[in-house]
Amino acid sequence: MGALMRGFFVILLLGLGILTGSALTNDDIIWHSSIEISPNQHINLLQDYSLFVGELSALEDGAIVNLYDGDELITSDAVYPGHPLIYKRDGKIILKVEGSKYRKLTITQYLDDMKDDVSYLYTGSFALGEGEAQKLRGDMEIRFVEIRNGDVEVELHVGGYRVYAEEVPVGGFFGYAEESEEGDELDGVVFGVVEDVTEEDGKKIALISIKQLREPTVRIYENCTLSLEVDSERNIVYITPPSSEMFKMLKVYLDDVLIDSREMAQANVYTAYIPDLSPGRHTIRVVVQIDNSVCSKEVSFFAGMSPQEPKEQEIVSQPEEQSQIPPSPASPPTLPFVSVVVVVLSLCIFMFLRRFGK
Repeated sequence: MGALMRGFFVILLLGLGILTGSALTNDDIIWHSSIEISPNQHINLLQDYSLFVGELSALEDGAIVNLYDGDELITSDAVYPGHPLIYKRDGKIILKVEGSKYRKLTITQYLDDMKDDVSYLYTGSFALGEGEAQKLRGDMEIRFVEIRNGDVEVELHVGGYRVYAEEVPVGGFFGYAEESEEGDELDGVVFGVVEDVTEEDGKKIALISIKQLREPTVRIYENCTLSLEVDSERNIVYITPPSSEMFKMLKVYLDDVLIDSREMAQANVYTAYIPDLSPGRHTIRVVVQIDNSVCSKEVSFFAGMSPQEPKEQEIVSQPEEQSQIPPSPASPPTLPFVSVVVVVLSLCIFMFLRRFGK
């Protein structure tokens, strides 16, 4: 029986080895990104593949997606949570497109061995401590902000302004793509993977690998005087743009989740409504795009009672509480105290006269 069981486990391990050997690895991934989408938008992939986003779903958690190889339509399908588009060639996955809420598609592209290999502008692996950054190509850098809820918070900056943020689990991928000047195409810029997180002298270290396809074409708007005012009680954010000219795009993010998006807009002050908030600290970030320049600003605020509010309320209410404090012992005796003394003295005189008056 023992020999039989040992033989069974040997066969099982061999089977697992065969499966592992044929499985896709991270090295097979040539592009990854979670992209905000709009109807009638083209997404340019690698190795001459591309996607066309048609009509969005009613819940804006998916869309009709067409996959092209060059000019040839390969397949078309509705993509939404739990129903991805998966394209295989000779039994190997080439592309996986998944839908998610907030008008996003998560795209993972694998190497097609039947096509030319992919070349990158820059590839590299490095270790970053919390708060540290690594320069990339084209005035771009990646920052490891902190560990949040067990994930690595990664940011990408162009010209000192944040253009991308994501909380990435260990072993997880992230990627950034940008729109063309016309807004009808998306092109990948950079993607990477958080390989591991270690600790050195009490400091968290993230091991990150990066592959950059090209330099970002987006530029920072020179006169970025964007003004934000948050009314957390009424759940409204007031946005005063840097100029009165028409914008190509204006987006409002709450805790890095898109809550408002407008195209070809023009106004002196914009009003965006914030969903109901849980108590605690939140961040509003607004991105305005004029031509192919970006102006971005963010502000943090507290919903509910902030940590400083209880002290302020105590200080404000203190005079009212003091006005209700009874008089101290040093205060002059009040009328009831005098009356008691008179009664006691009268009783003593009466008893003295009664005993010694005879």
